[in-house]
Amino acid sequence: MSILPQAENFVVQKSQIGSDNTIQIQNNISMNSSGNGIDFLLQATIPGAAHDSVMRHPPPRCFPGTREQYIEDITQWAASSLDHDGSQPIEFKKLKLLGATFFFSISRQGDHEHFFTSIAYQLCQCPELSDFRQILDERVSRDKSIVGKAMAWQFECLISEPIQELRKMGKDLPKKVIIIDGLDECGDKDAQCEIIEIIAESVRKPSNPFYWAFLSRPETQIETTFTKDDILPHCHLTVLPISREIDHEIEIYLRSGLTNILRCRNLSVTSPWPSERDMKALVEACAGLFVYAATLLRYVNRPVPQGPIDQLNAVLVSLVGASTRPGAGSPFAELDAFYTLILKRIPQEILPSVLILLGGMFLYSFHSTLFWGALQLSNQQRLSEVQFKTICSELRAVFQFYDHDGPYEAGVPSVTTMSSIKGLKLADFGRIQQRARTLGGVITLHHKSFWDYLHDPERSGPYCISTPEMYDHLFSHYITVWGDCQRCFDIPGLPSEPIILKAEPPVPLAWPHINAFVSAYNYARLFNTAGVLIGTLCFRYVPDRGLLRALAKLDHRKHILCQILALPDGLPIVVHGLTYDCDIIVRRVGNTLIRSVQPSSFYKFSVANFIRMTELWKKSGVTKEYHQRYFPDSNHCSGGKARRVQINLDLRYVEWGRGDKRVFWCWTLNIEHQYLREFWTTDLREGSRLFAEQDFDSWEDSAHRAKGFQGRN
Repeated sequence: MSILPQAENFVVQKSQIGSDNTIQIQNNISMNSSGNGIDFLLQATIPGAAHDSVMRHPPPRCFPGTREQYIEDITQWAASSLDHDGSQPIEFKKLKLLGATFFFSISRQGDHEHFFTSIAYQLCQCPELSDFRQILDERVSRDKSIVGKAMAWQFECLISEPIQELRKMGKDLPKKVIIIDGLDECGDKDAQCEIIEIIAESVRKPSNPFYWAFLSRPETQIETTFTKDDILPHCHLTVLPISREIDHEIEIYLRSGLTNILRCRNLSVTSPWPSERDMKALVEACAGLFVYAATLLRYVNRPVPQGPIDQLNAVLVSLVGASTRPGAGSPFAELDAFYTLILKRIPQEILPSVLILLGGMFLYSFHSTLFWGALQLSNQQRLSEVQFKTICSELRAVFQFYDHDGPYEAGVPSVTTMSSIKGLKLADFGRIQQRARTLGGVITLHHKSFWDYLHDPERSGPYCISTPEMYDHLFSHYITVWGDCQRCFDIPGLPSEPIILKAEPPVPLAWPHINAFVSAYNYARLFNTAGVLIGTLCFRYVPDRGLLRALAKLDHRKHILCQILALPDGLPIVVHGLTYDCDIIVRRVGNTLIRSVQPSSFYKFSVANFIRMTELWKKSGVTKEYHQRYFPDSNHCSGGKARRVQINLDLRYVEWGRGDKRVFWCWTLNIEHQYLREFWTTDLREGSRLFAEQDFDSWEDSAHRAKGFQGRN
């Protein structure tokens, strides 16, 4: 018989096992739950958002000798929290002044959902805040739902109330500085404002021990919030303008960078390089914009046969044209000329492939992607490993390519075939998806300005990736990819395996992988991505009629079944920036694919574009209305005859595709209640039943608890 039935989290101290195998407990049994709450809190943070995270290594720093006045202003502001007289230099680390940091990233979705949990966790790691840590540990241990609450409740439960509790105990927290960088890169503008308002409310209280520093671009909604009557008096504003007053700092940065390039290549020059005249031209081109200088140095440092001196000469030559072309008065004129130079220098024989690659990458909303997976992206563009890495090398000035040649390790031993994805839990599915996407390496952009440049025809001219002509090229390319992929899959007609990859696919992957599961996964992703990007293009513009006729002839049945194959069953997943330029929640239920644009995302959804797209598909023969008002229901039989069951008249029933290659696409759009709901199925009766059973109001909560997955390739 157990002496401690159902006991857990305990420690037996100073005990002995007697000769008769009895246990003698001489001291005490300590029930130890310490750390459980903090450990759970850690799971709800974004470790990569901290200033010392390995994901931010090497961290961006101000170059020595630059931005000195601003650094001084910030440190003096921080010193005021300690009543520091300013007579001696202040060191955050030495004085243990830094409480927490959070660096928003435009490449992360949902940062704000884990903002206050991340801040609270970092505060707990300060040795001087041990009492705060203990209270937080107990609170989260008792109620783990705190980490999933709205931001205001998170702040109240994790920061405000623990401070009040300590004050009631006669304990005051030491002053701490909390630094928030890149608030403008938080993907949700409403959340940006809410964060400011929540923190401002706490600062107005005399018990507040924290000093909050926000660093952000001055976007309208952020400026408007900070200048509210009840917030502005509690703020100190420092503006970092794009100013020619920092020309001397940019010159220091350029000279040091160019000198390092020569030293790292063991090169020497007999005369000063660059000349004073050339340096003046470079500083003039930067026009107070450090990102231009950084991009210039990356371009000069490219490992190309011309070498850095010729590379810099090419930059200088381009500056002459930049100052005379239309739009040269724009603050981005020189930066645009620099990006144009990068694309001009790409060999003409690979330039079309480069533009198709960029066009496909940037079809999505830039702020919704963490990175692009090299293996999947190269197969999507039909580029071999060598071709893909050659293009990345040509774009090194604007791209960051992180190579990864390691083996595939899913961490989920049970998943060896595509059909085994169906029963996965969300965490396992996310692990597989993430690891498969990083194979071969990943790509990020150095700066969003290149994305802006490529989407603006007035800035990028012939290199613009959002013109109807470029969209036609992309459409044609993905039609070809879809056609190749549909030849690689068979429909065996088995409920457990609605679609399978052929043992020897007739169209090989451009960049294959030795692992059989990874290869099958990449085929499925490639097939799915081709269809999704075609849908995105149809939502954005009016394709050529010939392209639409080609779309109508494709195998839509295989495409939908392949999408279903690559998803776990029953889990609502948030997909960012797919097809409708807004967040969509996707759920596989059996062999039916259900999607919803929820009210929270509907403001980004273009009703006009959607209606235009549906009419366009109808006129071109891609779809046709399903006019039947009844379908047989095998579950309701009487006297050996199937009873006719009326379809849902609130739904639009459409046949997508032709003949045995068709599927049913059914949708309902409610502008008043702000939602779009739709499903694809090969079995209309079954799909309609599953769709009717969905509780869409609960989808959003379930999907956000799951954190969502990026709809990227």
